[in-house]
Amino acid sequence: MSCLFVLLAIAPIAPGSETARQNHPVPIVVSPQAGALDRRAGEELAGLLEAIYPSTPFVLAGQMPEEGNAILVGSPAGNPLLQKYLGDGKLAGRGSFVVTTAEDNGRRIGVIAGFDARATLHAVYALAERLGHGFYMSYDARPDDDEKPFDFQQWNLADAPIFGERIVFNWHNFLSSCSTWDLPEWKQWIRQAARMRYSGVMVHAYGNNPMVCFTMNGRTKPVGYLTTTAKGRDWGTQHVNDVRRLHGAEDFFDGPVFGSKAAMVPDDNRVAAAKALMKQAFAYAEEQGVDVVFALDVDTDSANPTNVIETLPDRARFYSAGRPLVDPDVPEGYAYYKVQLETLLGDYPQIDRLAVWFRSGRTPWRDLKPADFPESWKAEYEEILAAHPEIARDGGSPSMFAIGKIVRAFRKLLDEMGRDDVKLAVGSWSFWFLTPADVFMPRDVAFMPLDTAVQFESPGVQELFGKVGQHRPLIPIVWAHHDDRTYIGRPYTPFPNFASQLHQSRAAGFGIIHWTTRPLDIYFKSLAEQTWTRTRDLPLEGTCRQMAARTFGPRWRETMGEYLDRWVTEGPQFGRETSDRFIDRPLDEPEETIAAARKRLEMLEAVDAASLTPSAREQLDYFKLLERFFIEFYRNETTLRQSIELLEGGELEGARTAIESCRPEAAIELYARAAGQGEISRGEQALIVSLNLRWLPYFEAQRQAVGVAPVRINFQPTQHDPLAQGAGRRTFFVDPKGQMWLGLGEKETGYKVYGPDSRKVPPPSDAEEQVCLTCLGSDQPIRLQLRNMIGGPLANGTHKVHLLLADNLVDNPARPLFELTLRGSGRGEPVTDRIDFARHIKLGAGAVRLSYTLPIDRGSLELELKPVQGTVPLAGVVIECVEAE
Repeated sequence: MSCLFVLLAIAPIAPGSETARQNHPVPIVVSPQAGALDRRAGEELAGLLEAIYPSTPFVLAGQMPEEGNAILVGSPAGNPLLQKYLGDGKLAGRGSFVVTTAEDNGRRIGVIAGFDARATLHAVYALAERLGHGFYMSYDARPDDDEKPFDFQQWNLADAPIFGERIVFNWHNFLSSCSTWDLPEWKQWIRQAARMRYSGVMVHAYGNNPMVCFTMNGRTKPVGYLTTTAKGRDWGTQHVNDVRRLHGAEDFFDGPVFGSKAAMVPDDNRVAAAKALMKQAFAYAEEQGVDVVFALDVDTDSANPTNVIETLPDRARFYSAGRPLVDPDVPEGYAYYKVQLETLLGDYPQIDRLAVWFRSGRTPWRDLKPADFPESWKAEYEEILAAHPEIARDGGSPSMFAIGKIVRAFRKLLDEMGRDDVKLAVGSWSFWFLTPADVFMPRDVAFMPLDTAVQFESPGVQELFGKVGQHRPLIPIVWAHHDDRTYIGRPYTPFPNFASQLHQSRAAGFGIIHWTTRPLDIYFKSLAEQTWTRTRDLPLEGTCRQMAARTFGPRWRETMGEYLDRWVTEGPQFGRETSDRFIDRPLDEPEETIAAARKRLEMLEAVDAASLTPSAREQLDYFKLLERFFIEFYRNETTLRQSIELLEGGELEGARTAIESCRPEAAIELYARAAGQGEISRGEQALIVSLNLRWLPYFEAQRQAVGVAPVRINFQPTQHDPLAQGAGRRTFFVDPKGQMWLGLGEKETGYKVYGPDSRKVPPPSDAEEQVCLTCLGSDQPIRLQLRNMIGGPLANGTHKVHLLLADNLVDNPARPLFELTLRGSGRGEPVTDRIDFARHIKLGAGAVRLSYTLPIDRGSLELELKPVQGTVPLAGVVIECVEAE
């Protein structure tokens, strides 16, 4: 944003007459020679003060007025006037700031001075919070609407960060993470991190992410997709035809596919679109005074593109389990890494720190053995081991030596490129790599270990940190929640005495990894506050009460502060976002969890909602609905487990009764209603999808297993991503009635899929006609073994089997003629039939339905369609239990 600097003449006003001045403009003076970030600080201050004092205009000015009150903003180095009003020695050092006032010939001068421009901006945000604003990752709490005159009464504030590195780290790979963000979501995340006075934002790119791609020797690195509900499969992503048909989704999606706009482009444009989005995001971070830390995979298959590596001469290559890797010590290998780095920094010149990232195992670089090394490395490696016998038996030593070669090449390349301003780091999961990497990595390279198992406070980890942190920058990354086990619900309880523990471990700072934003706000806020001098080690109780006062109003500081404290310390955490199943193990202490949620809900019900502002009421309703969701989620999941156990024990009726009492759809709708309070986040939208596709199908499958719900299968195209990690397997089709079908395509069945037929657009509203827009087609026998929605057994008993055939979808030279065989039991003969489209099938709008009755007692239905003439067009199957046994 550009600023229009104006010189304001303010009429003389009697000193001390603050009320008399309130309708007069107050100039915010930023030197014309100041940089963009200082001007940004002035603009932010004007907007934030006007929200508190709506009767007082605040205007930007280029120089001090001759008379009248004014506010001076900037750093002493860029504005000598600041030093005049500030006096000597009031700034404590890098990152520090002071907010104060001075008298000047009977007028009052407000002074906001930072050691540098970023510190000045932090001073503005700290003052705004003292005056009533509240800044959180997912929202801003606005001051109350009470009219008040402007004054300088609380302008006595000084602070400094205890640690220079304070990083917020979002991770590409889930629908509920930054993979589905558009530019507004990126901007909000960056802006809120800046307002909470974090120093940087961090983004990780797996090797398959289209935001990182380069071309060398005429070959382009293969990439995957930014995940959507139609493309990309990373870490358990399931696909669905139309998210708007999911439970709870009606009001929150504007199209059938959920994802970022950059992911909706044609496949050939996905790299350009992803890069264009991230260029804008990183440019915005620079505008906000926020560092950009970029974590780049170097060790995985997708990060080492064989198609490009094969163009290099033999001397530039070596091998790990037959996989070619590149030696950065030879000229051609060095050129390979140069192309990568030049492309990356050409795309994203805002990168301030490049973190070389690797996994904890099972990758080509991590599984290296000394025998795999190029000959020129082996003697060097042995010399280092001889000097450091403590790592000789460390399984991580070979890979850390090898990856250290890449790190050193990057440092050399950065210096040659004139980018010595870019710092380097290495990072991975847990702390396994710290000891060997400390030997092999240059001392100026920072270490960024992920606290995967939440062990930050353990004595052993603190001791290890202390050893490493005494001679290199150490920036541990703690977890706000966990993608493998605590993904939904409250965040982890913030560490107490966090600054003291970081200081003890000689850390240079910290980062926080997360995927969603709300409801993790308390975690971000607590750790942010604990790592500034004025609020060092602020107890969680203090953060909760301040958050309550800012969000719900001062009257509710204690009541809602106590609620937030209890919520973040005892509320439930559950769910896994990294596999096909959202809950893959029994929930802990369900009865106790439900009872605690009810008690917290009683606390919320005692709050007088009529006394709250509209935004505060939304926050109150959010927590009420979230607690109700916890109760219903735990009740339903526990009952589902009971039903499964009863069925396994042979108690069919008990299993039926239990599953019929479940209402997971209502629980999902409760979550959606909670998410709809205020502005729903992309993460919350994605969790509505996830609950529908990764939790609800297990209830539906159990209903099918006990015979109270039909199995519905739609044969349709399915998308699979060969570069995806932990790829999700399932595709679902939700028909216009809201009924869920399992989608099976060529990968799942082995048969060619036809459709959808463009001649049948717009799609019909009838569910079965929609199913018949796609089909399997084969002029060879189709043999399928069909089970329930998640691959479990069908109910024992008598079933009606309905086959849906697609008329006129497959281009047959003659009307299909085929033989049908259905087997579901060892009792009696299978069901057989001969189907002649030309003679026996009455053609309709595209859907042909055939129905048969047969027993099933082997857990699955065997279906064989043997063509005699033409191609069999199998569109769908419905298996309906009419009498369970």
